[in-house]
Amino acid sequence: MTAPQLLELLVSKLPDLGSEVRGDDGHTNMLMASFARYTRSAISNHDVAEVRKCFDVADRLLGNPDEELRKVLFASYLARVYPALSETSGAWANEHLPPILRQAWEAFNNCLDKIPQIKGLLG
Repeated sequence: MTAPQLLELLVSKLPDLGSEVRGDDGHTNMLMASFARYTRSAISNHDVAEVRKCFDVADRLLGNPDEELRKVLFASYLARVYPALSETSGAWANEHLPPILRQAWEAFNNCLDKIPQIKGLLG
């Protein structure tokens, strides 16, 4: 999936994200960073409907056969969303993780458990 295709998907599924990502259309990492900030904001605001939409998009992207896209999502999106999902105030959002995203989240946490110094940098 190209960055413009990713931008189109994000804006079509999350219209409120559109203004944040318009200038990021050439950079997948920047799109993921904006997507992660948007997700964190939805978690912080306890916006269940928007969190579910964000997670559904992330789940769909993780199911994409594009290995590079999955790597960026894993490294960029999950790393940026980690603090919000790990805080007590955001733990409720874990209940809404769809299957593929839940597997990625668990794998991400398992990696962090093996390298505790990284947890301190993310949180």
